[in-house]
Amino acid sequence: MPQNPTEFELKLFFNNPLFGVFFMQTEQAVQWVKGASNTEELEYLLHHLRLYRINDTMLKQYKARLGDFLGRTPANFFEHDLDQERVLLRAIFEQGRHHAISTERNANGEEVIFEGDYQAIYNEAGAITGLMGIQQDITEREHHRQAVQVQNEQLMKIAWMQSHLMRAPLARLMSLTDLLYLQNQGDAELLEKLRTSADELDAIIHAMAAESEQLRAPFRQ
Repeated sequence: MPQNPTEFELKLFFNNPLFGVFFMQTEQAVQWVKGASNTEELEYLLHHLRLYRINDTMLKQYKARLGDFLGRTPANFFEHDLDQERVLLRAIFEQGRHHAISTERNANGEEVIFEGDYQAIYNEAGAITGLMGIQQDITEREHHRQAVQVQNEQLMKIAWMQSHLMRAPLARLMSLTDLLYLQNQGDAELLEKLRTSADELDAIIHAMAAESEQLRAPFRQ
């Protein structure tokens, strides 16, 4: 069973200006049986864990005032998506501690994305009495990642167009040029220039496809 944080750790976390820190406690201790369904226990914790301590950094993350947050439950924070919070709480109490990314709403109703570490707090009998968390706002970073993903998808589309849509008519052009050579039709010099141009276009398409592949490679990580 994970150890409860020491008083030094609590002070260190709580005074951290870069991370939001909060503490919740239950109205009564809850015995969580690992591996069991714990459905009733989960619902109780969802609605009865109450926020009793929060640092200024977290208030800024939510654009909220202290009086608006004290006493709030996980269900209050995740009114927009209770199932997301059920999954998160289950992971925390099943493992004792958990690292997760969650999508929430600030006091203005705006989407905020958090990356956090959360830990259950137990009494001497091993029952759950509370929850603590330390989290950072990664909204801007996550939106950038999503924008990069969109860019990556666009590059993939371009690469597909280069390797399929453009190459098909080029292949037909090159075949027709070969056919004209075989039939000895047309001006030989003109045909030679036509074939040279087709070869140059083919090389450009290959170069463009290779460049797109290099651009996409870093975003696959």
